[in-house]
Amino acid sequence: MAELVRREQEAIRAAAAAAAAARRASMGTTSVRVNSQVPVNVPPANGSVSNSAIRAGMTKIGSPYVWAAAGPSSFDCSGFTQWAYGQAGVSLPHFSGAQYAMTTRISASQLQPGDLVFWGGGGSAHVAIYIGSDQILHAFGPGVAVTELEGWWMTPSGYGRLNL
Repeated sequence: MAELVRREQEAIRAAAAAAAAARRASMGTTSVRVNSQVPVNVPPANGSVSNSAIRAGMTKIGSPYVWAAAGPSSFDCSGFTQWAYGQAGVSLPHFSGAQYAMTTRISASQLQPGDLVFWGGGGSAHVAIYIGSDQILHAFGPGVAVTELEGWWMTPSGYGRLNL
C-alpha cells in the first residue's frame, strides 16, 4: 500500500507540473481551458446518483488541491471523487487505483456524465468525473476545476462506470 501511495504522490506531482506547464504554454499555441464558472452542459437535476455527484462536485469549484485531502474544503483527485459520490450516497475508496478497480471498463465513445476517467497504470495517477461535452470535473494542481478532457494532460489510461 505504501508503494501505491508513493506512486500516486509522484503521479499527482507530475500532473500538477504538467498542468502548470500547459497553463504557461497556453500563452502560446497550446491551451488548457480551466473553467471557474459552472459550465452550461451540467446534466439536469433528475435525481440520478451521477447527476447528484456532479452537482455536489460543482459546489467545490475553486477549492484548493491538497494531497491526501478528502474534503470538505480541500481535496486530492481521488478524495474529490470520493467526496462528490459520497454526497450522492455512494462509498468510494480514497485511492484512484482502487476506484479504477471497482468500475466497469468502458470506451471513450461510451462516456456518459458521471463516468470516471483515469490516468496512469491501473488508474493510479489521476481520476476525474466526466460531465459531458468533453469536460471533466476534478481536483488537480490549482484546485477543483472543470477542464476539457481532450488535451488536458495526456491520453487517459482508462474509463470506468460505477455499477450503481
